[in-house]
Amino acid sequence: RSGHLMVWTGSLALVWGGGPAGGGRYVLGHGADDDGDGFSECQGDCNDGDASVWFVPSEVGGLSFGADKATLTWAPATSGSVAAPKYTLFRSPRADLFLAANCVATQVAATTATDSEAPATGQAFYYLVGAADSCTRSTLDGSWSDGTPRTATCGP
Repeated sequence: RSGHLMVWTGSLALVWGGGPAGGGRYVLGHGADDDGDGFSECQGDCNDGDASVWFVPSEVGGLSFGADKATLTWAPATSGSVAAPKYTLFRSPRADLFLAANCVATQVAATTATDSEAPATGQAFYYLVGAADSCTRSTLDGSWSDGTPRTATCGP
């Protein structure tokens, strides 16, 4: 790279501009583990100032209905902190729209919740479960398999 500018912040090298073509802004990693939790920022530590948290919990899988057709259960997420993740169960009448879904359960520690509401005849409900911990990001934030953004929030 030529014609660029670099600044050392004391812990990060910020490099931007220059060529050969165009340019960009780069943050070159932080290899040190500042909080001693075994993970550095380069290894994905979401808060390298707090040893009790290191990464966003894994996606939640295994969502299924119980025999009573009202109780939903799911597999626990792999936690990214000392504290166990909390779960939010979202329900939507559309498989492709969880932007303003109804929340059946919000920030619960259990891997089970009950939804006694049934869809109208000829309709269906779709469910997603997201996990969050002290990294404060739900695992529902991300992308669908086709690459489009996926975010769920609780609607009215």
